[in-house]
Amino acid sequence: MDLTSFNAHHGPIHALAVNHKGTYALSGGQDKLIHLWNVHTRSKVLTYSAHSYPVLDIALTQDSSRFASAGGDRSAFLWDVSSGSRIARYGDHSARINSVAFNTSASVLATASYDTTVKLWDLRSNSFKPLQVLKDAKDSVNSAIFSGVNLITGSVDGMIRTYDMRNCKMITDVVAHPITCVRDSPDSNCLLVSSLDSTLRLFDKANGTVLQRYKGHVAVQYRTQCGFVNHGEWIASMSEDGMVYIWDFLSGEVLHRLTSKTSIETLNNSAFALATGGDILATSSLHGRIDIWTKKLS
Repeated sequence: MDLTSFNAHHGPIHALAVNHKGTYALSGGQDKLIHLWNVHTRSKVLTYSAHSYPVLDIALTQDSSRFASAGGDRSAFLWDVSSGSRIARYGDHSARINSVAFNTSASVLATASYDTTVKLWDLRSNSFKPLQVLKDAKDSVNSAIFSGVNLITGSVDGMIRTYDMRNCKMITDVVAHPITCVRDSPDSNCLLVSSLDSTLRLFDKANGTVLQRYKGHVAVQYRTQCGFVNHGEWIASMSEDGMVYIWDFLSGEVLHRLTSKTSIETLNNSAFALATGGDILATSSLHGRIDIWTKKLS
């Protein structure tokens, strides 16, 4: 894959989001700022400033008109992408927010926190109190995503929890290792889970069966992120050895080890951010740089 890099932040970048077309990227960092980038020109379009602590996660709505950001200040902010204006603030957690996610219609925002709770916010109302608080996790909740009518979370307690939002029923799957990231497959039939045993697991969402394991990378201490690349034909993950690993979705074979110049020595309770959109793979640098991999894996 062809690598293009550009400086984006002062210090580590913890959060990345890319729109579906792969034309724009949002980045959030240790410097408390969020920037919007034109991926092709590598130029900064807008800066969003409201956080008083490092930004740890960013989520875009499906139409890319709004985004949510969250971090160490225990608050989630809702933003208008085009104007740069802050729409709302949601702040009811007692510790940092690790992950934010929109449902399909962007009417509900989920915030997953180090305080072990996941809170749901009704974006259509004027209320700034949680619509619902999920208290099932026994440790920090590192990742949350919506998949259809379900909310799926991954926690340091080694559990994947799937909540049916229609009837509030919960199903659990055991990984038995701290979970750092959960991602939905493009067809929504599978769930990709990253955990701190240097393993990615691909779950069949219908029955909880582990369909494949992806190994070779290093993930034992930090919040490494993962994702689907090239329309779901490939699996990607950051690694604590400074590489980006690419696997074949079906066979689990390592296809590529991409050098991204990321140094583990400068990491301090950070996350290795990774985002996909269109035909690009974006990864973060601990030195404030964004790496864009643009060549199709085919």
